[in-house]
Amino acid sequence: MVNTILKEADLFCPNSVRINFTIYHLTTLPYVDNERIGQFGVCAGAGYSMHTAMTDRRIKAVAVASMSDPASWIRDGFDGKTPVETQLALLEEASNQRTREANGADPIYGTFVPEEVTAGMPNTLEEAHEYYRTPRGQHPRSTNQVSMMSIDKMTDFSTFMFADKYLTQPILMIAGTNADTLRFSEDLLEKAASKNKELFTIEGATHVDLYDKPEYVDQAVAKAAAFFKANL
Repeated sequence: MVNTILKEADLFCPNSVRINFTIYHLTTLPYVDNERIGQFGVCAGAGYSMHTAMTDRRIKAVAVASMSDPASWIRDGFDGKTPVETQLALLEEASNQRTREANGADPIYGTFVPEEVTAGMPNTLEEAHEYYRTPRGQHPRSTNQVSMMSIDKMTDFSTFMFADKYLTQPILMIAGTNADTLRFSEDLLEKAASKNKELFTIEGATHVDLYDKPEYVDQAVAKAAAFFKANL
């Protein structure tokens, strides 16, 4: 039954739904205090963590690092400047692909992380290539593929909608001063309804630096640990 629900829910917001089901499991464990459940997320997982906390009130505090909004990347472009005409053309192609697959055509996949670094590429995408497509962080089973059938679901998903109403828990956002995703944390800091909210910046760090570089990760971990100790 759970797997069936997950498959249906995956059509809309897979990561947020999986967080919900993780919490369901936690609440069944005798050593878990249901009134002290916190959440920590990184990159896209950070955005989904904030989104989930808006409606799953079992989450009492949220800390994130290098937060991003993957739906916005696809809809608006990494710089947030993709014109509506381009977005509509992508939606047309996604819709046409549904028709093609319904009539027996093979699926079409694009890459999520660039397989090659090109001139003018945003710094975070260059970093993502170096992290996810090299031995530094690459998983042997990673296909690095995004289905064209997913595009329309991501396009109409809004990670931070209703944050001004529902995101009332204590929240901490950790970001590098040199991260080109810093804007996502700055925007949510202004928008979130929480009365206990903070943006903690780490001088000189980029987006991916907070994944695995000790000189930056250690600062993030210390800050997050203090936050959860104070709020859980």
